[in-house]
Amino acid sequence: MPAVRKYSIDGSNDRGHIVSRPISAESRGADGFDSPLNARTQMFSPKDVIYHTGDPAEEIYEVRSGLVKLVTYMSNGRQRIVRLHGARDWIGLAGFLLQSHEHTAVAVTPVEVRCLQVGDYPLWNRGGGPHYRNLLEVLYRHLRKADLWIERFATGRIRSRVAHLVNYLSEMEYGPGSMKVRLLTCEEMAAILGATTESVSTVLAEFKRNGALKLLGSAVEKQYERGPELLAY
Repeated sequence: MPAVRKYSIDGSNDRGHIVSRPISAESRGADGFDSPLNARTQMFSPKDVIYHTGDPAEEIYEVRSGLVKLVTYMSNGRQRIVRLHGARDWIGLAGFLLQSHEHTAVAVTPVEVRCLQVGDYPLWNRGGGPHYRNLLEVLYRHLRKADLWIERFATGRIRSRVAHLVNYLSEMEYGPGSMKVRLLTCEEMAAILGATTESVSTVLAEFKRNGALKLLGSAVEKQYERGPELLAY
């Protein structure tokens, strides 16, 4: 079985507000690979590339921990982050259709994945019904996440979009109800929102000034506490 290649790149509530359904409930994958399957664990450091655009999609991956971004590169050389995946999400599903990867998957934080050759997944084997249902659940959640991406990150004023993204990051890593959030870089957030780095930086600075984001611990960790202003989004 070929080893995974690794690369590096430089590259409604009690206040009367309408509160949307928790994001993490839509982004979680199914139950994961069953233990009898021939899956193996692989670790990636931040900025490691899990797979490149155009690589043959010979394996599927279950994210066990950490954060992965799916990146597409535009003609002007800029990157656009089209999806974020966290624990229990599956990536690399193009292999089920014998396609190449459409995006580049990059580790944002230290990431642990379980890798499985597409041919080893008993999708069409006798007794493969539960695995088929798992895959359908994963595909449905991917579709829901794509809808959410358009609704919250691609429309509206930049202040609201940044607030939605901050809440999304919090729920992905810490779960619904947590007040903690670990921010991405302004460049990465801008690549998600289709905005300029300067506009994202300006909104985040405003949130920090008015207390909507309060620094927790070391600034290197980029961990903040969310205030009520952000929870209203």
